[in-house]
Amino acid sequence: MWSFLLALIIALMAFSFTNYSPPPGKVIQSMADLPTAAEIFSQSFFVNPAKQFAESPFLFLVLVMSWLLGTLLAVSEMVRSGLITLTTAATPTRKESKAQPNHHKIALALFGTGALMGLVLLLIGLFGQSMGVDVAAWGTTQRIGHLTVAPLVLLLCVQAAVPLLRGRPQAHVTAGTVAAVLFALSLPLLIAGGGWYAAFMLVASGFVLYLLWDTAVANIATPALTISLTSFVGGLIFALVHANQLRGGMITPAGVNAETPETVRRVAEAVQYAGILNPIYLFIFTFLLVTAVLIVLPRPAKTSGSNAGWIALPILLLAGLIGLRETNLQVVQADIIYKRGKPFDSQAPSAAAQDRAQGLILWDNAIAIYEKALELAPNEDFYYLWLGRAYLEKATLVAANPTERDAILTTAEESLFVAQRINPLNTDHTANLARLNTRWAGLLGASNPGQAEKVEDAQAYYRAAISLSPQNAVVRNEYGRMTYSFSQSCAEAMPIYEESRTADPFYAQTPLEMAEIQIACATNTEDTAERATYYDDIMANLEEGLRIATEVTMKDRPPVGQVWARAAQAFAGWEEWDMAIAAYEVLLERADNPIPVWQTHIQIATAYNAQGETELALAQANIAKEDAPAEVLTQIEAFIGTIGQ
Repeated sequence: MWSFLLALIIALMAFSFTNYSPPPGKVIQSMADLPTAAEIFSQSFFVNPAKQFAESPFLFLVLVMSWLLGTLLAVSEMVRSGLITLTTAATPTRKESKAQPNHHKIALALFGTGALMGLVLLLIGLFGQSMGVDVAAWGTTQRIGHLTVAPLVLLLCVQAAVPLLRGRPQAHVTAGTVAAVLFALSLPLLIAGGGWYAAFMLVASGFVLYLLWDTAVANIATPALTISLTSFVGGLIFALVHANQLRGGMITPAGVNAETPETVRRVAEAVQYAGILNPIYLFIFTFLLVTAVLIVLPRPAKTSGSNAGWIALPILLLAGLIGLRETNLQVVQADIIYKRGKPFDSQAPSAAAQDRAQGLILWDNAIAIYEKALELAPNEDFYYLWLGRAYLEKATLVAANPTERDAILTTAEESLFVAQRINPLNTDHTANLARLNTRWAGLLGASNPGQAEKVEDAQAYYRAAISLSPQNAVVRNEYGRMTYSFSQSCAEAMPIYEESRTADPFYAQTPLEMAEIQIACATNTEDTAERATYYDDIMANLEEGLRIATEVTMKDRPPVGQVWARAAQAFAGWEEWDMAIAAYEVLLERADNPIPVWQTHIQIATAYNAQGETELALAQANIAKEDAPAEVLTQIEAFIGTIGQ
């Protein structure tokens, strides 16, 4: 049982660590270009692709150390529970042991040779450069071998050789135990590239075990080697099987060819990749089954089970397998498939900005993959959320075709309805319905009589979302922004923002958005007196947003600089020079100032010049001249010439 448990641990580590990234210059275009399972394993445990594919054996070290500690724990537990009995006889009997004196001498010679080899390798590692060895060219694995493994083997060989040399009682037991440890260690050393040294250690330690084998040695070596070797080999076999599964994921799925539609091919690739879970589930199921058998075996068996038991056994086994598939395997596979759609989702917006047709292809790929994930996990509301979003973005790209656009938006709405029905208390689902109707209303246009209905629906969904999360300032601000967008009325939008500020007074985005909308309202009015009523509120909201952004750490940095820049330009346009100067001076202290520093000084100089402050205007213009690029110096000189005129 210990062997299977330790093998399962190694298999799970291998499943987590095994991955593959094509090295620079490698392009997979045909079957011949595919890496082998061994190459995938080697890269996963001995190379770090994130650091220019540098040699890095540390994951393999983690696996080996876990295996060694697990074996030690298992053997210790077996000794504690009495499953392993340590002999106390001074010397083995002739009948029990093959370890004759000449056998002891051969074992001593082999341990001495091993110690000498370990010492030589250690000295080369320490002083090799002065011996003419190019130590600087060694990789990390080779350094670990010389400076860590070699001294460890040296100490173990000395530990075994000294009692044999002195002829101490039980010396052959100590030597046999050390030989078993070295025999087990030789396997990972061979995999790590130990070469002739690992091969010698394997053969020599195996031969020593043969020479010294008796009941006392067998009591320790047999269970220890059984646990260590079966677990390591079993875990290694799984790692190679899993690596081969990853290799299979790089192959074009069966039935896919050049004529296969893009979306079908992408879904097939996602499904094929999700198949990497099958071996680990089979491995775990086999482990549980074997463990159950091993637990039951020591108990006295009945002559026969009951009829009900025999009938229930296959039924329960089948039900368990079906339940495992439906409630666990398919759910995890659905998540893998869903994640295969995320890259298309992420790339689509930027691709659509360059090429509408390419954007549509990417959204179609994402939609098809999300729908496949929902086939495996139909009650996962999160997938419906992303599916609805993908449909919404696709509808935006076909806005020129009202029939197709509305059909896609209806499908998006249905997806979001399902998500809301599955998880009605999730604010995101209700808010997404509000966003969808907002987008839909915008696509319909003011001349379409259906716009008003969509606006009302959006407002209703926003109110419902706010009732679910009263402190959610993001949703409240979206509601206020949507209200102003369609009403163009500060009187309607500002109360919503005031409620948002009350709900979350530490959200900097709220006063900044309020300032933006007030700037828009002031710009849209022709009445100078009415416009002036906004000035103080704009500046107050700007200062509040700046204060909160400075004092409160936020995950997403608010666009303080952009809003202040828009305000500064607006004040300058309204010829409110004092406020414009104040806003530009704030921008000079901001790292997120979207206006070049020299240009900001020019704007301040312009404001001072408009007020008749010639000296201050010249001072600002000269500062701008010092910081400005060479290509604009002529324009600045010309501007300086106009100051005071």
